[in-house]
Amino acid sequence: LWFCGSYAARGIPLLESGVRSAIAVARRLDAAPPWESGAPLAQVQASGAP
Repeated sequence: LWFCGSYAARGIPLLESGVRSAIAVARRLDAAPPWESGAPLAQVQASGAP
């Protein structure tokens, strides 16, 4: 059982700390962030219409 969240690392702003701890847990589960896989990232098209 692993926990992740913004409280997991001291001295780092909350958002970065949450992301870092989530990546650490994902790596323990043999999952890598998509930017480390070498595969192209999906592109999102923003439309001007609401």
